[in-house]
Amino acid sequence: MNNTYPVIGWDISFWTTMVRTGGKLVYVAKWDLIKPHLQSFIYFKATQGVDKVDPAFFNNLDKILELNIPWGVFHFFEPKEDPIKQANFFAKVLNQVDYKRLPNRLPSWLDLEWDQGLPNKTVTSRATTWLEYVMNYDRRPIVYTSAGFWNYHCAPMPDGMKDYMLAVAQYTKNPAPILPKGWNIWTFWQYDPNFKIPGFVGSVDMNRFYGDNVDFLKLVDGGHPTVPPEHIGIVRIAASPSLLVRSTPEFIPDRRNVVGKVWYNSVEKIYELRTVGSDVWARLSCSKAESPRWGAMRFQGKLYMVYV
Repeated sequence: MNNTYPVIGWDISFWTTMVRTGGKLVYVAKWDLIKPHLQSFIYFKATQGVDKVDPAFFNNLDKILELNIPWGVFHFFEPKEDPIKQANFFAKVLNQVDYKRLPNRLPSWLDLEWDQGLPNKTVTSRATTWLEYVMNYDRRPIVYTSAGFWNYHCAPMPDGMKDYMLAVAQYTKNPAPILPKGWNIWTFWQYDPNFKIPGFVGSVDMNRFYGDNVDFLKLVDGGHPTVPPEHIGIVRIAASPSLLVRSTPEFIPDRRNVVGKVWYNSVEKIYELRTVGSDVWARLSCSKAESPRWGAMRFQGKLYMVYV
């Protein structure tokens, strides 16, 4: 396990859990063999285009819900198809399983790896439309792509996509992936497409999460544990010469929520983490008489606190 990024998970589809027998796809995944190898989360394919449901979607969902671990779904984007129809189809399929009432949900992924011969601006414009419609349905999705695809078939980054988190695919043993142009931080990193797990019929894609388990649980919608009153970590301030401390976990340009500062290289206990879009804010120690003290741990792709 990579100790820098300890939260590991899989992503799968029908290729991983089904075989074709007599011209028909048959679900053959053996979850009793899979369970001993479980990691922290599973993503699995839900839909593609305007009319394709992954053949294993409903079976995979039933089995994964029994595991009581965080999970998420993804939509394979077809740029030639109407993005609004794709978003509505995605939501329609999820509504069939009462998606919003299910526990342990992670943000959905938009799988962006096919341009279908369209110009870059057309691909990203239509992808942005899908993202906006799905965000209105549930919450802000995550863009899954690779530098190799994005840089040649999507770049430059459109303004409407800058605030979306990134799940990057790059298969390397290097300590960090190459990022697509326009992003300077990743949230998930798919680093191995050929991992073998007993009970699956195909290879599993392995993914790392950027952060520790506390960061990760903040992405889970529908039942992540309440943060205990004791501190949850100790950090060193990495902002030079100092980091502004605020009464609320948000950046307000006129600084009306600034209540102080902490100095570079000082050590602080943190008591809560809160994710706001792609930013992460940490609540610092304070007395009962003081206003809450929040500092940006990760803001606009930059780290201002590091764990010690």
